[in-house]
Parts: sequence; structure tokens; C-alpha cells
Amino acid sequence: MLASGDQQGNVLVWDFMSRSMVNNLRGHSARVTQLKFSPDGKILASASNDGSVRMWETADLNTQPIVLTANAGFVFSVAFSSDGDHILSGSKDEDRLVLSPTHTSTMVEDICNDIDRNFTDEEWNTFIGTDIPYEQTCKAKPAIIGVKKSGNK
Repeated sequence: MLASGDQQGNVLVWDFMSRSMVNNLRGHSARVTQLKFSPDGKILASASNDGSVRMWETADLNTQPIVLTANAGFVFSVAFSSDGDHILSGSKDEDRLVLSPTHTSTMVEDICNDIDRNFTDEEWNTFIGTDIPYEQTCKAKPAIIGVKKSGNK
């Protein structure tokens, strides 16, 4: 696979051997500034002047991408960690670098390293949704189910 981006925000994916376009990925609203494949080739990341990074699954390019919007201003560059578990994006916003997980399992691991408990019911409903049944987010941490705030704390 080969990927190219244009000024209109399109990401064109090509079959290198046949020299034919496989897909035109749309979503960015401004110039695509950089494209990178993950080390295992399973993710194509696109950075854009629209302030976002999009991560496309190369196995099914018709799947909606994961959209990262933590950068403000033009996003100029993206780079994957050597294991592909994180992506680093750089933007015009005060020379800001943003590190983001590339997989939900990595995101859960990162969160669980920083907190000392599982989500409450309320947090689950806010961040995951009410249509997905509650489950422990951090298996080795205590579960806090049905806890309601009382008093001043």
C-alpha cells in the first residue's frame, strides 16, 4: 500500500504493484500534512491542517476512522511508537506534542496505571455509554458499583 494526501483533505490509498487507487478516504476538511503507517501496517494515520489526526484500519478502509482532536491548530506531524501502541502528534499550538493510545486495550492500561479503582456506574455511563453493560475497567482494582455522592464529598 501507498498513501497520499491532498489539499482538499482526501487520503488516497494506492495498490503499489498495480498502480491503481484502492480507496479515497474522506473526513479531513483541510490539507493533509502527513501520513504514516503503524509498524505492523494495520493503521494508517493522517494529520491535517483541520487540527485532527485520523487513524484508519488498513484491513477495512471503509470502517470509520478514530479521530483524535487533542491538538489545536494545524497538525504537522505524526509518529508511531516502535510497538505501535501509541501515536505522537505535533501541532502549531505552542509547539504542542500529544501522545495518544492507538488501541482501546492500551488506553485502558494507561488509565488503570493512573487510577486506583474501577469506573463508577456514573462514570461508565458518561464515558462508555448506557447501551453497553457495566464491566470492571481495571481487573486488579476494586470495583465501585452504585456509589452515590453524599454530603459535601
